[in-house]
Amino acid sequence: MKTIEKAREAVRLLELVATKKKEPASALSEWPDIDAEKDKTIAGAWHELSHYENDLDIRQRDPEYDEILCTQLLEAARRIREKFGISVAQ
Repeated sequence: MKTIEKAREAVRLLELVATKKKEPASALSEWPDIDAEKDKTIAGAWHELSHYENDLDIRQRDPEYDEILCTQLLEAARRIREKFGISVAQ
């Protein structure tokens, strides 16, 4: 898979999780080949998503914390969009 395709898939997954349309565990399992990832922006976004998944217990107790982490996921998606020139319509 080309890096631009991985970037598009990463953005899609991040946005789905941040908007509660996909469970983070499912998004992590669909993430394109994280073990071979060389792009720091995409790898960093995967770590943000992993952090989100790992903090489930805290997020359930603290909706404000959940909102902060969702904002971070959307920010990670924005950084990928910006770096790779991916428009919102794609």
